[in-house]
Amino acid sequence: YGTDWSLSFVASLFDATVAVFFFVVGACIGSFLNVVAYRLPLGRFIGGHSACPYCQTPIDGSDNVPFLAWIKLRGRCRTCRLPISIQYPLVELFVAILFAFVYATEFARGGANLPGVDAPAGFGGVVRVTIDATLILRIVTYLFVLSGLVAAALIAVKRRRVPLHLYIWSGAPLVLAALALPETIVVPWRQQFQLGPLEARLDSVVTLFCGAAVGIAIARLLAPLAYRD
Repeated sequence: YGTDWSLSFVASLFDATVAVFFFVVGACIGSFLNVVAYRLPLGRFIGGHSACPYCQTPIDGSDNVPFLAWIKLRGRCRTCRLPISIQYPLVELFVAILFAFVYATEFARGGANLPGVDAPAGFGGVVRVTIDATLILRIVTYLFVLSGLVAAALIAVKRRRVPLHLYIWSGAPLVLAALALPETIVVPWRQQFQLGPLEARLDSVVTLFCGAAVGIAIARLLAPLAYRD
């Protein structure tokens, strides 16, 4: 914005507000992922009110604020005073930072760091980037998939089997986005030429399945290293 410092300040303040929004939403999603990782392997319903795992006392809303409530309670249940695992605030903080990182590296740059995306390089902020349906769908699906992977990692790290439907629900938004707007797929599985609307959508879905196959193959190769007895 040149020497227009007042405009630069307002734009920076707006960018900071959006970044904080991503951070806060990420912290709330992280709190939900803790519930998913705990209840899903047990076959329990992931909705409903949270409760202390020891005394089963419902957790008050003021004691359910991501990572801040854990600090306020000094890591113990308000009722029974038994310790609350530090996993909960760490996961909430990690997912909050993850969401803020996606904002800073992709949303605020308009996807300029992604291959094949025609956008100005550098940190433009939400005031300068072009926010269209493609960018929004990309960010939403990325965050959805990342959240699903975090939940799967939390389950796997405790040597529990990750339910297949967790992967299905995590990948479903990608498939729907590819069918609705093929431009959300950044790296195609083959060199693309002039494709019709139907061909472009089918090509995007094939790209997703190829990526999933490669991801599963890599995970199978790395699993023995991660789960050595």
